[in-house]
Order: sequence, then C-alpha cells, then structure tokens
Amino acid sequence: MSEEKNSIVDKVLSLYESFLRILPIKNTIVFESNPEFSCNTYPVYRYLIDKKHIDDKYKIVWLVADPEKYKNSNLKNTEFLKYWDCTDSVKQKLKYHYILTTSKALIYCNRLLGKNRKDQFSFCLQHGMPLKRSNGSYCIKDDCDYCLCVSHFFADIFSEDFKISKDKMVFMGFPRTDYLYTDRDVRAEMGISGYDKVIVWLPTYRQHTAASSRGFNIETTNTGIPTINTEEEIKKVDSYLRDNNILLILKPHPVQKIDKKIQAGLTNFRILTNDDLAENNIQLYELLAKTDALVTDYSSVYYDYLLTDKPIGLTVDDLEQYIKARGFVYENPQDILKGEYINDTDELIKFFEDVKNGVDSHLDERTAVKNKLHEIHDGSSAEKIGEFIISHI
Repeated sequence: MSEEKNSIVDKVLSLYESFLRILPIKNTIVFESNPEFSCNTYPVYRYLIDKKHIDDKYKIVWLVADPEKYKNSNLKNTEFLKYWDCTDSVKQKLKYHYILTTSKALIYCNRLLGKNRKDQFSFCLQHGMPLKRSNGSYCIKDDCDYCLCVSHFFADIFSEDFKISKDKMVFMGFPRTDYLYTDRDVRAEMGISGYDKVIVWLPTYRQHTAASSRGFNIETTNTGIPTINTEEEIKKVDSYLRDNNILLILKPHPVQKIDKKIQAGLTNFRILTNDDLAENNIQLYELLAKTDALVTDYSSVYYDYLLTDKPIGLTVDDLEQYIKARGFVYENPQDILKGEYINDTDELIKFFEDVKNGVDSHLDERTAVKNKLHEIHDGSSAEKIGEFIISHI
C-alpha cells in the first residue's frame, strides 16, 4: 500500500473512531495477553469467569493471532478477534476499532490497548516489573485508568521507566505468581516426574526479533543460549545432567530465536516453547512451581521466582555488554540480583551440583530482597484484582 493511500486510511480510521465514541458503550470486555491465555491476564480472567461468572452478563472478546484456531471453542459468550496488524484489510481494521472503542472494559498485559473513551475502563496488568531499561520502547503514558504494580518498592522506578503517574498504580502483586502456589502435579502431566531434580532456564533476549527498530542486539554466543558458547559445551552440560538424573528445561524468550534442532541427540537438556505449554494446557508458572531451581539473568522472572525461596543461578557473563547496550533501572543491578553468579559452563554445572546436594548459600540474601520487593506472598493477587475490576465495571 502506498504512503499516500496509508495516509488516507489513517484519516478515515480517525474519523471513524470519533464517530464510535458517540455510540453507546456495550457490555463487552476485551482481554489480551502474549502469549494468548497466559501471563497476568489469564488468572484474572479465570477468576472473573469461575467466581464472578461475568460471561453471563458480558460478551467476552479475546485478542488472538489467529481466530480460526479457536473456531471450535466452547467458551460461553466469547469471540476471538485478531490482533491489530498494519497489513490487515480495511474491513478488519474497522472491526478492531469498533470493538476496542465500544467495549466497556479493556484488560491487558502486553500490548498497550490504551483508553479509547471516557466511559471505558482500561486496566493494564503489565507483564514484568522493570529491571532492564525500556528506553522508550514500552511507555504506558497514563493511557489507562489503572496499571498494576507489584509493590510500592517499584513505584518510583515504574513511573520513571514506563512514564506513568503514581496515582494510576494499584499494588496487588502479579496474578501469574498465584500459580507458584498450585497443587497441580505438572511434572506427572508433562512426563518428567522421574527426575531427581528439574531445573528451568529462562533467559531474557539478546537479539530481539525487532532489534533493528529497538536498537538492541548483542551477539554473545554461537548457540543463541547465554553462557554456553558451543554445541560441545551443550553436550558437556547434557552429559552431567544425564549422569545425575537432572532435567534442564530451557524456555527461550518469545522474541529470541533458538532452533529446537539444537537439542537433537540430547537427553536431559530440553527446549520448551509457549506452544508446548499451550498444547498441554499448562501455565508457565505452574511449571515453575514444580521446579527445584531457576537459571535466569536480567529477566523479570527473577523477581517472581524469589517467592519460591528456591535457588537461583544468574548468568552474568555479558553483564557489561548488557549495561552498555540497554542498561538497567538500577545504578548497580547486583544490589538487587542475588543468587549464584554464573560466567561459564563450568560454573553452570557447579550450580547444578549445588542444587543436587541441597546447597543454597544465597537464601538469606534472596529472602531479604524478596521481602523488600513483594508485599503479597499468599497467591491472592488474581482475587484482589478481580474484585477490583468488578467494583469498577
């Protein structure tokens, strides 16, 4: 589509939105998360459906990548709408704007849906507290009624990094962490109950799929996996895991490209994707609840996993590169990042050995940080937020 034609379409959509704002608001609630049916939105949605039965009164709209995927869904009073895409047809764009402008409430955690009219309720549930700097790539800019913040500790950082006023914040913890208290036997359901230890590795991204537009792309290893530089090192790690009956599950960041073929020939080093979780109807944090330790780096999952009081290994071999390329919201991130620092494959294996032997020399440090960062430790966030939403709509 030419630049001139794009400009005309934008003007038409702007006029169309102005018209939509004078139409009556509809009893429709839009939900969004990325991945779909996950993160902070999903547990709140489940509470509102299971405990408050909002689908009796409201039409539910879930934003998804492919509505056809859900054509056989038996969810009551629910429609699936394709995410906004600049390549969509004009008809699809008109439908998208119609629903997002006439709906009574927008509940979202990843894509910023904003607030489209005064009588609409807009609640941004967020997908992670700041640790890395957003550098302007993710700004809420008060374009909502409320925004979820884990605790008062983060208020100043949150306001500065995401450009949102403190009076918009509500402090109720992250609903996804409710799953850290689950009784569900996820290991048995995933067929991984036979291991002495299960460790999950959740690295943040080094090369964003949209890196060219975000100005962030650091290449640190030949494998796409932090700290492990070669396939030989992967095999060395896998050999240790096999000899000690430990399973390591690597779940790459959704925007970090890692070829699953890299696990060919490995036995105890597995790569897990969002699709794998969805196919088994398992939430990521249900899996985290049943792991024995976490390996991460500068991902906000670090904050959440602190609630488990289980060991955390931190791959920090590219810390200085990360500081130069993107930066942190803390002058010294090591004041907050407490755990076993890992700089190479040998130190990674040493961390696994400590987990196997029940050695956790950083528990007291992590507990101190946990108590500073978290105000809710009992898995009640979804209920608190669900009741808050009901009180406003």
